[in-house]
Amino acid sequence: MATDKLTAARVRTAATGKHFDGGGLYLEVTPGGSRLWRLKYRFSGREKRLALGAFPEVGLAEARRRRDEARAHLRDGRDPSEVRRSDRVAAAVRASNSFEAVAREWIATRGARWSERHRENLTAQLERDAFPKLGGRPVAELSPAEILTVLRAVERRGALDSAGRLLQRIRGVLNFAVATARCDTNPARDLDGALTPPTRCHFAALPLSKVGEFLQALDAYPGQPETRLALYLLLLTFTRSGELRAARWDEFDLAAVDDRGEAASVWTIPAARMKNRRPHLVPLAPRVVELLGELRRLTGHGALLFPHRVRPREPMGDSTLLAAMARVGFGDFTPHGMRALASTELNRLGFRADAIERQLAHVEANRVRAAYHRTDYLEERRVMMGAWAELVEAQRIGGGNVVAIRRSAA
Repeated sequence: MATDKLTAARVRTAATGKHFDGGGLYLEVTPGGSRLWRLKYRFSGREKRLALGAFPEVGLAEARRRRDEARAHLRDGRDPSEVRRSDRVAAAVRASNSFEAVAREWIATRGARWSERHRENLTAQLERDAFPKLGGRPVAELSPAEILTVLRAVERRGALDSAGRLLQRIRGVLNFAVATARCDTNPARDLDGALTPPTRCHFAALPLSKVGEFLQALDAYPGQPETRLALYLLLLTFTRSGELRAARWDEFDLAAVDDRGEAASVWTIPAARMKNRRPHLVPLAPRVVELLGELRRLTGHGALLFPHRVRPREPMGDSTLLAAMARVGFGDFTPHGMRALASTELNRLGFRADAIERQLAHVEANRVRAAYHRTDYLEERRVMMGAWAELVEAQRIGGGNVVAIRRSAA
């Protein structure tokens, strides 16, 4: 069978019609000017056609290569059209089982339980550090060495904590892949020991002996009054700074009363903003209510207690409080350390550890204990929060004199 009848020049100038090159390959020039490569062949006694691409995207040499590949399938007893269809199905399966595809499905499936910020940060890290190298790889073909190469690149930036978080997230994706039958084992399972452990340091806690001095410096804070009030309220409520910065006015019930008709103002933080994904009640001492009244005059016209100065629909930035502490001369301490201060002093003064832990919104480490230990300690926590506010105020007014604190509401 004669082949290679066409030339590159003829392919470019051929008139409307079919122009055969040999071996079943021909160029079809349509009335609209399209130049399409076709292969005519017979399989199981039937004449069939196979599209091989369009000129100039597919040149003469490439069209011949595709013809020869198709005829090789015929010699092996396979229909080139069915081979192409199978290849497309396999490619689609590979694409749906790629690391990026599985990761995005994992985020969509599990992400409903995460906070929006956590979901955004997790997705951004995978897009930045994992998808460029692993995204297109089928999860069933990933090796520990490939994953480790990605983690090492993050370590070389000095981001040791970030490398550890990335490993956890890759492991989560691949656990999901195993659970959904995309792969048999998780190649990231045993890589913990291969990472350089970061140096751990505790959040620097403000000691009780410095509280009076800190509050006196805060009273003279030259910056925005909302920032001063945020630090003051953070000390009195000892919530996490993110929980306070994103607080909304509709979360506060300042007119609430208890069963005895006594004031029982409370702040209810919704589960979506809590680390443990459970709503959290913060009893508010009279001093806190007083400070909230001062704050309402500044920001009560909006939804947020602490709106961003430039983007008022967003909360105050997470660096604002750190910068403010440094500005008043307490840069060696962190806002988060106020939680440690409250925990230390309330334990020392005799409040029950369970009530303190509940007020800190710590997750119960023992799952069995957590399942059965559902006491809210709300009355005891209300007494405790009031006593804590009195103790803090005593430091501000008296420079360190400690007031007596009742141990329990019971």
